[in-house]
Amino acid sequence: MRLCLGTDSLASVDNLNIFQELAEARRIAPRVPASHLIESATLCGAQALGLGAEFGSIEAGKRADLIAGGVP
Repeated sequence: MRLCLGTDSLASVDNLNIFQELAEARRIAPRVPASHLIESATLCGAQALGLGAEFGSIEAGKRADLIAGGVP
């Protein structure tokens, strides 16, 4: 079974920010590797929606919106 992480309600965090969802998942499950959490929020989510061939990972031929930020 694949676990998908998303932002479908305000039940776990006070806004629909996927980064806060990831932080909360990390807080409540610190033993889960961060790489698994990221995959759950990207590739697994795209695959669950039937969009894995087009979205969900950074590779040639796939569509992507990328963001980058520094650590304060």
